[in-house]
Amino acid sequence: RAIALGAGRPAGTDLSVNLSPSSLGTPEVQAALPADLSGLEIELTENESVDDVVGLRRRIAALRERGALVAVDDVGAGYAGLRRVVDLAPDTVKIDKHLVDGVATNDARAALVRAVVHLADHIGARVCAEGVESAADLVALAELDVATAQGFFVGRPATRPGAVDAAAVEACRASLDRLFTGPPPQDSVATVPDLVARLTDVRSLADLGAVAASSAAVLRCSGVVLGACGPDVERLTPVSDTDPGTTTVLRIAERPEVRERLRAGASVPVYDGRSTPPAGEAPPGAALLVPVRSRGTTVGVLVCALDAPAPWTRRQISGARLVATVLGPVLDALTAR
Repeated sequence: RAIALGAGRPAGTDLSVNLSPSSLGTPEVQAALPADLSGLEIELTENESVDDVVGLRRRIAALRERGALVAVDDVGAGYAGLRRVVDLAPDTVKIDKHLVDGVATNDARAALVRAVVHLADHIGARVCAEGVESAADLVALAELDVATAQGFFVGRPATRPGAVDAAAVEACRASLDRLFTGPPPQDSVATVPDLVARLTDVRSLADLGAVAASSAAVLRCSGVVLGACGPDVERLTPVSDTDPGTTTVLRIAERPEVRERLRAGASVPVYDGRSTPPAGEAPPGAALLVPVRSRGTTVGVLVCALDAPAPWTRRQISGARLVATVLGPVLDALTAR
């Protein structure tokens, strides 16, 4: 009956049908499915466990050969959904309503959605958010690269296909317009591309220092300060206002053993009481010293700080080095004036 109702759907759209994994091979389901399954998406529900994964893969492969797409439902509601994504590599990953509701104001939910989007991108799947009920959540999901959505804000259930709610269309269009034409955030940046975009407006060392400081959001640290230096790295000068603690860390960067590493292009972590080199003069917290280089020479140091001593993650270290890389040529040009 669902397939018959979907026969008059708009061109270019797919019909999604919920089926449990155990029902795929039953005679009743096979009899209801047409020979050509193009435009039909089989949405596997999460309400039962699957012991025979190999058999399920075989049945799905047979359906795909007839043109069907496969979606995994309720991803994020429990372990089974994520396991099914890994086992089946579906065409669509549907994010559970629990993760979607309030994503605009909940950083933890946003982080989980971002992780699902990254996983889907890795396996070549598109992402659909279920249960979208507000403009704020819809825009937040769009900005997290969730490609499609369903829910009361997008369109209410109906017996026949209808137009997407005008408010949802306008919210997505406005968000996309901002991406193409709007200025990047001025208080903080969420990604390295945002930071690079801000560099186009830099006209002074103070401007560059402000851009460097804004990268704290990218690096998930409490603060970032940029210091300029000559090729010998003997004296570091902050390019923007700083506090006494950061000045102390800059002085640590001038120690001969640290200076040699920075001059060679190596980053140096600094931890209270257990750093290399010793950090007896370091302020409370932890720091990462990253050389800022241009034309093969160290022209500055990026000082990244944490509120409390903790190991720097690979993501933070890689991110700090990338930020330093994009700052290097600009700092070089400004200090050469």
